[in-house]
Amino acid sequence: TNHETLLDSAVWRRFDAQLRIPPPAFPGRLAIIRRYVVPLTLEEPELRFLAWITDGVSGADIEALVNSIKKAIALEPESSELIPLLQRAFILHSNRFGSDRTAALRLDAAHLTKQLLASTELGFHQSDVAVLFKRNKATVSRWLRDEVPVASAAAH
Repeated sequence: TNHETLLDSAVWRRFDAQLRIPPPAFPGRLAIIRRYVVPLTLEEPELRFLAWITDGVSGADIEALVNSIKKAIALEPESSELIPLLQRAFILHSNRFGSDRTAALRLDAAHLTKQLLASTELGFHQSDVAVLFKRNKATVSRWLRDEVPVASAAAH
């Protein structure tokens, strides 16, 4: 269980072995996402962003998130931009995801871009952010230079 505190403490005496499995690290999250994202084709920056944003999340919850994204795309194929899809998915699964990174989805594009470029785990360049937001590098540069407040990536 991911919620051992919800079980009566007496239940634990009935098991000879108890294994605590921590949430997967970045490479593990990336592998889980790659496994469950099929048949979608996401670009490498999108896969890495998904792995980054799911920090502290169990493998089962990552699978549920990816399945939510796949369902949303199946129902609305024209809305395949990852950031808005994630924003909706995190609303649907808000009880499962509560990390500081998921809060980044509420940032405007300029501030999220800065956060992504500052992450050593991601190793993003402006071209990766451009792929993620489906914008060109000039737009990303402008976000960084002018700190243009953008309500969402879809606004541009």
